[in-house]
Amino acid sequence: MVDDIRIGSSLSVKNNKQPEGFTVYPNPAQDKIFINFGARTVINPKIVLFNNLGIVISHTEFSIEIKGQIEYRLHALNNGIYYLSVSDETGNSVKKIIIEK
Repeated sequence: MVDDIRIGSSLSVKNNKQPEGFTVYPNPAQDKIFINFGARTVINPKIVLFNNLGIVISHTEFSIEIKGQIEYRLHALNNGIYYLSVSDETGNSVKKIIIEK
């Protein structure tokens, strides 16, 4: 006797949008970076900097609307690879940055 079997899978990730029009420069950086949102306005952006072990190095939340760019100081960081997470009303994005002093 044979039964009809239907095997299927649906893989998806919800609410994993990336902020539009967002760049980080210079990369590699020394003591500061610029997070540029272009011509769009972002509301209450949050910036989190992680080291390569996933440990939070710094966390900044802005309670304002920002148009253009943010200057972000990289205080006393050693040379190496870090990850910058930027969240706003449209979602979250993570970018790799390199520190070379």
